[in-house]
Amino acid sequence: MELSQNKNLNSKFYKVFLFLFSLTFITWWSGIAGASLYAVPSLLLVGFSIYTIIKEQYFEIISQLYNNFKEWISIQKYKKIILILFIIQSFLWFSYVILKYYSFNLFTLDAGYHSNILYNISNGDFFSSIFNMHNLGEHFTLSMSFIALFYKLVPSINWMMGFKIIAYLSSVYLIFLIIKDELRDYQKYWMAFIIFAVMWLFLYRPIINTVRYEFQASCLAPPFILMSFLYLKKEKWIPFVITMIFLLGFKEHLGSVWIGFGCYKILKNPRNITGYIILIIGVFSIYLIMFEIKSYFRGTTSGYNDVNLIAPFKDIREKFFYFLIYLLLPLMFLPLIFWKNGIMAMPAIGINLISGVPKMYSSHYHYDDVASTLLIISAIISLKNINIEYLFKKLKKYKLLQYGTILWLSLFLYYLPYSNLRFIKKVVPTSLHVELINEVNSVDKITKNKHIAVQDVLGSHFYRKEIQAYYQGEDCNYDNAFYKNSLPNPLPEYEYIILSAHVSKYGLTDYEKCLEQLNQSKKFIKLENYKLIEVYQKIRS
Repeated sequence: MELSQNKNLNSKFYKVFLFLFSLTFITWWSGIAGASLYAVPSLLLVGFSIYTIIKEQYFEIISQLYNNFKEWISIQKYKKIILILFIIQSFLWFSYVILKYYSFNLFTLDAGYHSNILYNISNGDFFSSIFNMHNLGEHFTLSMSFIALFYKLVPSINWMMGFKIIAYLSSVYLIFLIIKDELRDYQKYWMAFIIFAVMWLFLYRPIINTVRYEFQASCLAPPFILMSFLYLKKEKWIPFVITMIFLLGFKEHLGSVWIGFGCYKILKNPRNITGYIILIIGVFSIYLIMFEIKSYFRGTTSGYNDVNLIAPFKDIREKFFYFLIYLLLPLMFLPLIFWKNGIMAMPAIGINLISGVPKMYSSHYHYDDVASTLLIISAIISLKNINIEYLFKKLKKYKLLQYGTILWLSLFLYYLPYSNLRFIKKVVPTSLHVELINEVNSVDKITKNKHIAVQDVLGSHFYRKEIQAYYQGEDCNYDNAFYKNSLPNPLPEYEYIILSAHVSKYGLTDYEKCLEQLNQSKKFIKLENYKLIEVYQKIRS
């Protein structure tokens, strides 16, 4: 009789736990009524979990959840449901980047800058109009040049953004291959795959915010990093070297992947010379790209984004928090616990930690695309070192460990990124945006073959070589303050200034003052044909 009552009690507790867990996820993912409403069911979940510990039911719930999960993944119907969920999420990511463009939420920096390079390459010129120099002088992005073939068909930034999402989504399959290779047991590798796929597509803040961000060429790198690791593990040296060389062309810091893999191989087998060779190539490639190739194409050794931004002792507390909470907490600190695996991610993370730029250690921008991929790999290959049965015995025995798992869950939920549905809600185009696009297209036609200076957020909608980003200086008539005194070549004279009050005014410190200066100008005349855009044409002397 008592055993039957305990089973009924266990069943009730389990159902409540599963309901609160599901409600938390659905509320977070849907973004119903705001970004933080999921805190309500998540607090109930945490509170209920603490209550189950007091009632000696927490371990039973976790055990049942684990066992049910093992059973579910053996049933084809549940696999199909999970696959449908992944497909929906993939569709939402594609929708997000397209809507972002048509709602004027892609800026000249960074999306428009890369799009401009691809447009110029499609016309046979490796040139950045935004920085007025060879495009390899700013960022070493040679490997993204293949996208220019599609710009040859139709110039559109959607090609570039689409390839970003393809790179992101294709990584899921490569993660599956790594897991399958590491965990040969059918049940174990399917369980691990579903967990890591959910982390990659939904929950892992560093990679989610990387995809949310506009564009950097390094966002194309994850599938190549994952592929390279597969080749490295199987010692397929020719495809490994080819893939790793291609990887270097996604940005100047990608040599950190070589260094990371080199360190991993050295710790795995210190007597094998392969790891040392890979490490040396990585160090040499970073030096060569940063200080020789970029400087050559830049025409100068100076650069605002190079060594002068190094400040390893700045914001120590923030960097410590970034490393432990944003990067490692969601992965249950596996890359740190099994540090000989986690070492592969440390060079990429180290680049962010030695920086003096807070954005680089905020886990809010694009700077974690490489590090997060390597951390995922290191967490995956650490799984085979975990004895699940042993952990469950300890969890059953020690309440302190049970409270520790709830603390982890609380922090994990608190630092979840926005869901992509939340992102989408912010970038749905309106009728105003449609009208604005029509006016941009009209301006594009009348200014054809003329040099234009455009408000930052408008730049990604123009496909031409004669363009520069316009940042407000002391006097809008004479001064474009875009990276003033930091570019090796002065920006060309422009014939038109194109602005709008209906989109982000990033780069314009006092929009009204700027308009006032231009309206009173004897240098520019305003074209009166437009409602949503201010177009100023230089008066010919």
